[in-house]
Amino acid sequence: MARLFSQPAQGLSPAGVFTAPGGQRFRFGPWRREPSAGHLVPLGGLVDGLSALAATDHLQGLGYKEIFTSALTLHERDPFLSLGYEVDQELTLLKRPLGLAVSPLKKPRPRPLRRSDNPQVLLIDALSFDAFWRFDAASIYEAKRATPQARQRVFCEDRQAVAYAVTGAGLTDGFIQRLAVHPDHRGQGLGSQLLDDGLRWLQRKGLAHAWVNTQPQNEPALLLYRKAGFVDCSGGLAVLKRVIHEEST
Repeated sequence: MARLFSQPAQGLSPAGVFTAPGGQRFRFGPWRREPSAGHLVPLGGLVDGLSALAATDHLQGLGYKEIFTSALTLHERDPFLSLGYEVDQELTLLKRPLGLAVSPLKKPRPRPLRRSDNPQVLLIDALSFDAFWRFDAASIYEAKRATPQARQRVFCEDRQAVAYAVTGAGLTDGFIQRLAVHPDHRGQGLGSQLLDDGLRWLQRKGLAHAWVNTQPQNEPALLLYRKAGFVDCSGGLAVLKRVIHEEST
């Protein structure tokens, strides 16, 4: 059974929630700027093979030519790998106890992100990440609603956003969903201040840990997170991909 969030313009596939026969739920929709590619996101709990198959068949029936999963841990990948999915992208996963101290608050402080900031935020994102990982406007919205609560902050210069962060709060843990600084403004400590702002917010909510992931080759980001007390988790994360062939069932 599928519940649609929306029916996009002609030629694009819908987005919504699919419920497998066993009750496992998946969010689905187009993969960012690629309407022929589907994005499949398990919603809570480990996925069994039959549920993964049902969700894959559902997206194939919608006309997607390839399917990308969300970033999965080592244990979450097995049912998808058994269906012919392959590792497409790998990420380093890091974790930090929120009981650790955070650097003292500095000025100036970041302000809340406004809708009018979105064009500049998207530019910062495009300059900070490889094409596969770049956000579009829908991705920023998805990052905000990925957790029950979210905090979006920006640093500005001459009324233009130069750095931004999205931090999410779950029921027990928090997540640094996104953090990027314009190349012309790096080395000024803006990334550290945005990270500390998010960590303080998560601490005030009494959460246990903060999680973040980034590309293994993103050395500046890894240095930033490790200096802030994050440690690498074994196995990391991986986005899996399956190409849909006409004869697939």
